[in-house]
Amino acid sequence: MNFTIEAITPADDAEICQIIKEPLNKSPSAPFGTQKDICELKKLFLLPQARGKGIGRALSIKCLSFAQAQGFKGCYLDTLENMTSAISHYEALGFKHLDAPLDGTEHSGCDVWMLKTFNE
Repeated sequence: MNFTIEAITPADDAEICQIIKEPLNKSPSAPFGTQKDICELKKLFLLPQARGKGIGRALSIKCLSFAQAQGFKGCYLDTLENMTSAISHYEALGFKHLDAPLDGTEHSGCDVWMLKTFNE
């Protein structure tokens, strides 16, 4: 399957794939207290027919590259323990498990918290 990944713009559906562009403590949608250098990877969903083709990996890498280029030192996410494929995907991208959510996390229902730090 051939596909092209383009930059996400404000006109795109933010529910599909979103990287917070502002430091999270200033963003009204996902405040993170004093974590000024950490962004959050939010809501990466693929339709079943799009899974297993490398699209999710390519989208994730594009989002993470964008975040690093914006000056963030790391990227946080939270998910559910039963989302084993997603967790494996995030681990393969270099996300490490945290023992607890970062301060300011809005999703109290999630039970897996992960952080990827970017190499300088």
